[in-house]
Amino acid sequence: MTSMYTELTCQEFCRGQDSPLSFWRGGLQYCSCLDKLPDLTEERQSLCVKAEGEDTYTTTGRIFFTELLPSLQASSCAEIFNYGIFVNGRYYINNGEKVFCNFYDGSTVCDHGWLSYRNNCYSFVSEQMHADGHFESCAGHGSLLVSVSDQAEWDFLTLALSRIGYMKDFSVYIGLYDTQKTFSYMWSDETAVTLRKFYTGYPSNVDHRCIVFSKGSGTMLNVDCAASFGAVCERSSAVVGCVAIEPLNFAPIITSAVMTTPLCFETCRSTGVLYSLTKGEACYCVNDTSSFINIFGNWSACDRRCPGNEFQICGANNTDNVFVVKDVGQPYRTDCRDMVLGSVKTNVTLMNAATGETIVVDCHKLVGGRSPFHD
Repeated sequence: MTSMYTELTCQEFCRGQDSPLSFWRGGLQYCSCLDKLPDLTEERQSLCVKAEGEDTYTTTGRIFFTELLPSLQASSCAEIFNYGIFVNGRYYINNGEKVFCNFYDGSTVCDHGWLSYRNNCYSFVSEQMHADGHFESCAGHGSLLVSVSDQAEWDFLTLALSRIGYMKDFSVYIGLYDTQKTFSYMWSDETAVTLRKFYTGYPSNVDHRCIVFSKGSGTMLNVDCAASFGAVCERSSAVVGCVAIEPLNFAPIITSAVMTTPLCFETCRSTGVLYSLTKGEACYCVNDTSSFINIFGNWSACDRRCPGNEFQICGANNTDNVFVVKDVGQPYRTDCRDMVLGSVKTNVTLMNAATGETIVVDCHKLVGGRSPFHD
């Protein structure tokens, strides 16, 4: 979604390609690896770059001789990443060995410009837009505003935002949203709200329902959803996404005027079914993908927001497209508080953190959403 080639990235990427020269165009973050110095009177077209929205081409940039550049002092891909380099490819490390780096942790293969972490892919967007604009942009790339499941994932985001040069000055939207104007938060997918990193005095003002990761404090701030910030998009391994299925000729397991992704997911999980499918106010549960006709890469084919959370997707208005989430072993909730506060009324599988015991309970019947294991 954003070009990743800083000057240093271009130099080291071309070094890894064993190219004697690198050409970098700063304003466009454009990089080209060259075998020889170009004769711009004859070969200028090979270096022409057109900026988005511009009518003219330019060859203004810098050419570097690889052998004259100092080598990175890095012994691993992780140390290369610390230099702000995160374009997947081959790089040289201290001992002269060439290694392939699939940033960040190599757990899965992501598109160019996306970082992998624990089988998910992340895109860091510097463009300043309101929350809804970022939501639509993420969906157009088959992703959602990022959901953070635990401290380790928060630490990864903190590290990435500090290392990615073009993101260092920006606060970013994440996928946490106040669904009820009561500081009752829900992530953009099925993830349970177990992590709260609010700055002192926040959240404040119930009309500020969206959440940003604040670069100044490294904490959460609640803000007006119309305010302009950057964003982080996530392709979660648990989110199948927008799917065209055979005609829905079976009844939903539940319907709700406040249908959300976690409402459907937890309902299906409590019955032992793998896939939860949302379409408007309806939730369907299936155990296999035999009814899936097409899994879209661009989720604009699912144009209906969830009735209970406008920053979640619940299928399509005029087709049989549904939005699908899979049970891939997501951590069980330990209590029902965020479900109750979000008006999510369904059965949920809860886990006793001390013993690992799991039981299915009706969250709506637990006073205050407290854990049944503490009674």
